[in-house]
Amino acid sequence: MGALRRYFHKPAATRWAILEAMGWLGLARLVLAVVPFRTIAARLGRLGAEPAYPAQPEKGEELRLVSSAIRTAARHLPGTYQCLPQALAAQRMLHRRRIASTLCFGVGRQEEGLAFHAWVKHAQTFVTGAFAPGSYQVLATFVSR
Repeated sequence: MGALRRYFHKPAATRWAILEAMGWLGLARLVLAVVPFRTIAARLGRLGAEPAYPAQPEKGEELRLVSSAIRTAARHLPGTYQCLPQALAAQRMLHRRRIASTLCFGVGRQEEGLAFHAWVKHAQTFVTGAFAPGSYQVLATFVSR
């Protein structure tokens, strides 16, 4: 009950962002379960190494709102929402707000073998999936349209 009480004490914009994040996370998980990844990849944006967009520092508050909403929604939804559904949801939320982003896929070594990771950035700001620098080698990036 405490989580629900905390939710209703948040500003309206935050509450709406959390609801939006829940919707996008659920949709992302469904799409990942039923659609071949190559079809998904074709809609992620332009495949490229470096973002071709300028940073938008005036969008900092919206970036923090999206990042926080994704984390909160993933934590409170039933089931597990790992990095890929979070990255897909964040990319859609940023696109809706007309904020350019880069969805990155990487691989890193773990004690138990290779680990794959997905994250979203705007310029050099992590929106989802932050990690220790150097722990993942970037395999592919998709720059939002």
